[in-house]
Amino acid sequence: MVIAKRQTVTVCSDHEAAVRGRRISAMRTFLPHPSSAAGNDVFACIDCIRTRHISKLAAPWPRQQELPRDTTQVPSAEDAVLAVSHAWRCQGHPDPAGEEAKVITELIEQATKKLQPKGETLMFYDQLSLSQRPFQAGQSERSEEEERKFGAALAAMPFFYLLADAVLHISNQGPSVRLPGEGDLVQA
Repeated sequence: MVIAKRQTVTVCSDHEAAVRGRRISAMRTFLPHPSSAAGNDVFACIDCIRTRHISKLAAPWPRQQELPRDTTQVPSAEDAVLAVSHAWRCQGHPDPAGEEAKVITELIEQATKKLQPKGETLMFYDQLSLSQRPFQAGQSERSEEEERKFGAALAAMPFFYLLADAVLHISNQGPSVRLPGEGDLVQA
């Protein structure tokens, strides 16, 4: 007894083969990153920041609401996603003096060299990735829609950290710069 597998062979022109090749290549590019499993439509509430734009941001880093749209990207399977874990030094901003930004930039470079992504290196950093409350005069409060997205993002964050390619843990041992009003005794 001979068991044969049925095989289908498609004959096509060089042009058709080239078009199919582009389609297959495009499909590879749009395969989602594993972090997309962090929640339903997670990238509607969490922005991944293109790390090549980090050096262009002035300190203190802005809120997500003030970032140029070309700073963010939905990650594909070819991208490396880094999640930054850190303490917030102040209630209004995690790094008001910009000291943590320098450390993060160095760690991004190290992680990118180690991971060697085929695509881009993207970063989750809460100040830049989630809508934030105002920390400077003239900034508006979060809208109802931003509040809703913020809540959805908080629910997805544990899974997002789990599914990132690397987590950068920043130890805040205290800044070398004292901020105005820091450590002052306030009587109620």
